[in-house]
Amino acid sequence: MKPPEKPDPQEHARLARLRKLAIMDSDSEPLFDALARMASTICGTPIALITLLDDKRQWFKANMGLESLRQTDREVAFCAHAIKSSALMEVNDAQNDTRFSQNALVTGEPGIRFYAGVPLVMPEGERLGTLCVIDREVRSLTAAQRDALVQLSGMVVQALLLRERTRYLEIVGQEDRFKVIAEASPMGIFHTDEAGHCTYTNPHWREIYGLDLEQSLGNAWSQVIHPADRKVFFSELAQLSKRGGS
Repeated sequence: MKPPEKPDPQEHARLARLRKLAIMDSDSEPLFDALARMASTICGTPIALITLLDDKRQWFKANMGLESLRQTDREVAFCAHAIKSSALMEVNDAQNDTRFSQNALVTGEPGIRFYAGVPLVMPEGERLGTLCVIDREVRSLTAAQRDALVQLSGMVVQALLLRERTRYLEIVGQEDRFKVIAEASPMGIFHTDEAGHCTYTNPHWREIYGLDLEQSLGNAWSQVIHPADRKVFFSELAQLSKRGGS
């Protein structure tokens, strides 16, 4: 019996960072599209992509020239090879490269012959995907084009970080608005995590149960629920949490 493969800590960290970014399957965005278009123009290729790879698929955040595809299986992705290092990977003739000669993207549509991709390396070192250019003809990049592609990949990383920061500020803003409303509400309002640990209570909720702020947080608040009802209550709470309730 074949022993199970050992978990790869780098891949685990990479996938965790990708989940934190919350970008997979998001809508197209002008900044990413513009960066892919610049790569296509500078390198003189009909196709340029900004790709992100999870554990099973390669998904395109920006797509210039290959609009018929939105994603591919990871096992056929050239970019899955490119993210194995932080350097630019260039394949001049995929038909004569043993890694790709039998690849479905080479033997069939879109008929890839040339590929050059630069990993998108986050500040902590996670390689989430690539900025890549593709051609259906055998070719190579000039030194200036390679340098420009590397520089553009850095701009893609900065765009990812900017998007993440903007999203964070939006979420924080929503939380602040919630608290302003909740603090002034005449109703008792509280928030718990899936395990039932209370993370927020408004003044009226604490007044109803006769608890101060410290007593109302964590697990202590559960003491106000009758012992006979606690099991059912927390079971229902967990189900609500899984459905997106709170």
